[in-house]
Amino acid sequence: MQRLWHREMLVMIKVLLLEDDEDYKKLIHRVLRDLNRNHVVSPEEPCYMVDHAETNEEALRLLDLDSYDLFIVDYAVPPYGTSEPFLAALVSESPAPPPVLFLSERSIDQFSASFREVLDKTIYRYLDKSSALDRNTLHQAINELQGRGQGSSEREAAE
Repeated sequence: MQRLWHREMLVMIKVLLLEDDEDYKKLIHRVLRDLNRNHVVSPEEPCYMVDHAETNEEALRLLDLDSYDLFIVDYAVPPYGTSEPFLAALVSESPAPPPVLFLSERSIDQFSASFREVLDKTIYRYLDKSSALDRNTLHQAINELQGRGQGSSEREAAE
């Protein structure tokens, strides 16, 4: 779902960020801004445009208004304390498994079976917010997800 702009063949990646924590939101925006600087040096690198939501409802409204190439989703978002409603809607509306960078302070085995079932219908990369979430790890995960085509889910914790 990458958008190609004919002028200079700019590859634009549209990102929907579902995150309610201000510090993590800033970190993710900095990483994407850094990746956009790579585009200036190497025009073949993609350029990222980000829409941000803090709740499931906001994310669902944005999803109704636009299409996205990459989703960065926190597990614990208001008002339900989980992003399961958003991910379930995303999976049901997507013809192919959507790429999701999934963030949480909990391990995946602590999630409900229904949540894991929804997550398994995406192409995802899991990052543990409590241990190894830094700029390099985020950068690597975004690049990996952006470069993947259709495939199976991936349950990787940041090392």
